[in-house]
Amino acid sequence: MELLQTQPKAVQADPPANWSSDQQPTPTANGSNGPPEYKPQNYHRLAEIMSKDKNFAIFRRFDELNMLHLMALQAEILELRELFLSQLSLIPGPKKSQLSELQDWLRDKKGGKNFLQVVEFFTWRDDDTSSYTTMNPPVSEGDTFTDFITYRMASIFNRLPGRWFRTGKIVDEEAGLRSYSDSKLDKTSNVIAVIVASTLPVLTIFVLNSVGSTTARIGWAVLFTAVFAGILGLFSSAKRAELFAATAT
Repeated sequence: MELLQTQPKAVQADPPANWSSDQQPTPTANGSNGPPEYKPQNYHRLAEIMSKDKNFAIFRRFDELNMLHLMALQAEILELRELFLSQLSLIPGPKKSQLSELQDWLRDKKGGKNFLQVVEFFTWRDDDTSSYTTMNPPVSEGDTFTDFITYRMASIFNRLPGRWFRTGKIVDEEAGLRSYSDSKLDKTSNVIAVIVASTLPVLTIFVLNSVGSTTARIGWAVLFTAVFAGILGLFSSAKRAELFAATAT
């Protein structure tokens, strides 16, 4: 049986019914019909014209909507402001020594070099610590002696032997500014307080035993009691009632 080979006939699709006459396929260079040329219409055409000539880029102002949007933003900002201030008031302020360290660095020729000018000059000029807040609140109970060890003695140590031993974390190498662990400084103050508390009673007994006169013993007892009360007030944050109770016993 002889097989007949047939060639498939080329089927030419009719253009869609919704095509207009200006959207008919445009003959290409070789005479075949290609895809129609895209012609933007309506908003697309207007956007193209505006992009080419900015004189046509004219829009409605929508004043009422803008005012409503501004009032909504204003109310949101006021609410956030109150929330921020309420949270900020819970953050403790810096210690006097902390503020002094910052002010000294700003004035230091190797530190800030007085870079703050005009209005910015008064940012940290005020010495009232209640005007500021700090991101590093004190970890100790805040007695006078601990503050002295933590800030004053640390500053003195940094200027003298601290540079030789190279302890602490370098904050500003040019100015020689170093930072020391608050927990270690607090532990140091506790050790000193324990040493003083343990040696003071022994010293009192030794002095009273060395004095023969009863009147002198009474005088030394009064003196050591006053010293004990002063040290107790310096080394701790005890209240007046607690100081009276401690010295009375």
